[in-house]
Amino acid sequence: MGSGSSESLPLSVWAVFLSSYLTATACYVMNSTGSSMGQFCCNLSAQGLLLAFVSPAAGASPVLAWLGVALASAGMVGLISCIQKAHNPLKKDLLEGPISISDLQTELKSMEDSIDITSKIPLPALWARDGTVESANREIKLLLGRDDIEGSGLNEIINPSLHELDLGGTGWLVFRKTVEGEDVVLLAPKGDVSAGDSSEFVDPKTGLYSDRYARKRGEEEIERARRYRRWLSMALLKLEFENLTSGPLPQSMMDEAYMKFIGLVKKTIRTTDMGFRLKDGCVLLLLPETPSSGARTLFGRIKTQVDKIIEEGSVTPFRINLLGGFSFYGGNGTTSYSQMLEEAYSNLALNED
Repeated sequence: MGSGSSESLPLSVWAVFLSSYLTATACYVMNSTGSSMGQFCCNLSAQGLLLAFVSPAAGASPVLAWLGVALASAGMVGLISCIQKAHNPLKKDLLEGPISISDLQTELKSMEDSIDITSKIPLPALWARDGTVESANREIKLLLGRDDIEGSGLNEIINPSLHELDLGGTGWLVFRKTVEGEDVVLLAPKGDVSAGDSSEFVDPKTGLYSDRYARKRGEEEIERARRYRRWLSMALLKLEFENLTSGPLPQSMMDEAYMKFIGLVKKTIRTTDMGFRLKDGCVLLLLPETPSSGARTLFGRIKTQVDKIIEEGSVTPFRINLLGGFSFYGGNGTTSYSQMLEEAYSNLALNED
């Protein structure tokens, strides 16, 4: 193109030129009521092609042909940019003109709504807006035995006056939180608790789940991890008191330190994590959707805070130390609560040495 004539170009090349020119012109005409930038880019591409192919045939300077190539290329780049803007309404609005804070908040809210919040919760859960269920996870669908929960009225699914209900032969506690017209409903198993006696479900001293409930809940979480091929980690925490005196340690001071430790555990674990106080005083943590590295990271955070229970400069007859044991189930193969707990205790023993 730089020195020869376009007259020597094959007929097929001219056919490509005419097709490209007619296509760009047609896009310009069809977009006459659309974006002005899109029209400009179509027109620029068409005229650039015309200049690049026709100017050599007319005997014009090769510079004009290369100018046509540059114009056509610029038009194509601009056209691609317009197409990208058309597929990103938020970016398009921001680029074409100012956007109000309320519009931006509305757009961000719609982006949040596209995230399936309930799928991240391992317990039966659903989320509703203005009384209509927007999202329900697989667990609650299996529990209720229906897949058409979305779009139904929330009060038709869960009676707002109920704090407990029986489903699938199991008693469930109903936790409901309402904020600005949005409702999150979470179901948690009650366990085998007789009326007026919660000691089989909750440890009365610490408020954590009890040792007896740990086995039942542990087996349920293992079965869930196996069924859905999900991770499940177990962390065993043991608070040790090292005697710095020759006499016995005061029980009241030890109990106070132990309860501070329990408070740190409750504050640090996630809502979906479960803490149990075992008969030997160890704290067992069941961590759904958590890899083994995540369990060790959680232990590290708790240990860092436990080290600060005894204030610097204070005089105590003992030194405290937190030990941890871990086990992990990746959802493949088979295991049991007893096996995982035994593995955690064995790992704890290694850390004690």
